[in-house]
Amino acid sequence: MKLYVTVEEFLYAKKIENQTERTLRGYKNALNLFANWLQKEWTIDELEKIRVVHLKQYVAYHLKMGHKATYVNGIIKILRAFFKYTNGEDYTDIAYEKVAWVREEKPVIKAFSAQDARQLLEYYDNKSYLSCRNRTIITMFLETGIRCKELIDMQPEDIKENYILIHGKNHKERLVPITPYLGKQLAKYRVRIEYQFELKSPDNNFFLSVKGKKLTNSAIERLIKIAGQGIQDARVSPHTFRHFYAQTQLKNGMDIYTLSRLLGHEKVSITQIYLQNMRDAQIVENAVNSSVIASLKK
Repeated sequence: MKLYVTVEEFLYAKKIENQTERTLRGYKNALNLFANWLQKEWTIDELEKIRVVHLKQYVAYHLKMGHKATYVNGIIKILRAFFKYTNGEDYTDIAYEKVAWVREEKPVIKAFSAQDARQLLEYYDNKSYLSCRNRTIITMFLETGIRCKELIDMQPEDIKENYILIHGKNHKERLVPITPYLGKQLAKYRVRIEYQFELKSPDNNFFLSVKGKKLTNSAIERLIKIAGQGIQDARVSPHTFRHFYAQTQLKNGMDIYTLSRLLGHEKVSITQIYLQNMRDAQIVENAVNSSVIASLKK
């Protein structure tokens, strides 16, 4: 059986599983690159001729090219998924589990400082539609820690009286609360939306361009970079808000299980990364202000 035929079948299977377009593109690109490498290095284009040694050598090839461990592990994850499928269909009998994960270094991800967050929040005022929209977006990131895509896909009906319905990764839904500050800013933005699109028919998204179109990742990244000019100790990006939200909530005493649910993490171990990335000075400060004996005397 030709490899490219099986790849197409695998992609259809994943589409039936309701995987996102982004995930499907990732599968397709990675498997096509693997197929091209097999053809070039081994003159293999048939599924039955592939062995575990080829998978291991493909991983070694990427490491030799200097690719990061996270990137290589992403490739291994896709290869494992593909050959799990082909094994399940009785096309192959490959022990793909023998392809070991590459050890990843755990970098310390620097979140925004409180001063950085204030700068970002106060950069935009509410004097125009765009300025009000941008301030609302930054407020939303700071107060909820949601992902950029979750914000982009947000619909007006998702915003309730005191919570927001978030459509998360892998089609999982969760609720995040509307704090008083966020509620006030949302009310200001709603007034601007009604005025801006009074005579137009915009897309059915909550955050819109001046022409009433759905926002893009690049548009949101751009408005954040403009507001974050001069910030040097942290990467100015939508995802850094997520780290800031998580670390701030942990410092404020939120338990890690509640935080994990608010962030939409599948496992608490993922949330623990945010705790591990908190600076030692922050940990010490929290411990000093959290005396065990003092709690006994309350």
